[in-house]
Amino acid sequence: MYIDIDKMRDESRVWVFQADRKLTMQELTSIKSMSQEFTQQWTAHNAQLLSSVAVYHNFFLVISVDEDSASASGCSIDAMTRFIKEVGSRFGINFFDRSKVVVERNQNVDIIEFDTAAELAKDDPSLLVFDNLIADIKELRTDWRKRFVESWHAKLV
Repeated sequence: MYIDIDKMRDESRVWVFQADRKLTMQELTSIKSMSQEFTQQWTAHNAQLLSSVAVYHNFFLVISVDEDSASASGCSIDAMTRFIKEVGSRFGINFFDRSKVVVERNQNVDIIEFDTAAELAKDDPSLLVFDNLIADIKELRTDWRKRFVESWHAKLV
């Protein structure tokens, strides 16, 4: 069952899928519609999942599940992954490319190569990145965006 992401509990589980390029307005409209349809039908062991989907900054597809009533299982997570791959295939988007990082500079959000972000962070320690390894809605709301030097990205440099 679909619920607006703003109404999800802080403990709700989150998956963040980052597009390898900025999504167009037409793609955003289609992807939101397809995603809401997916979450309306998403189940785990025949139990309806209370789930949500949102697109942020024209780069991120965020799916969330409130596991208080039913938990996402291996099969339901596989179904979500298949859905994301289908969306990517339909629109020519790679949601699994980890060579790029979405950064925020001067209130602009853009996607750049990881190595470029690492170089920029050397000159600008306040460079913000999005940490797509967040686990729940609370982190999405409070800790998704952080300075590159404080993120897991910095450990790879």
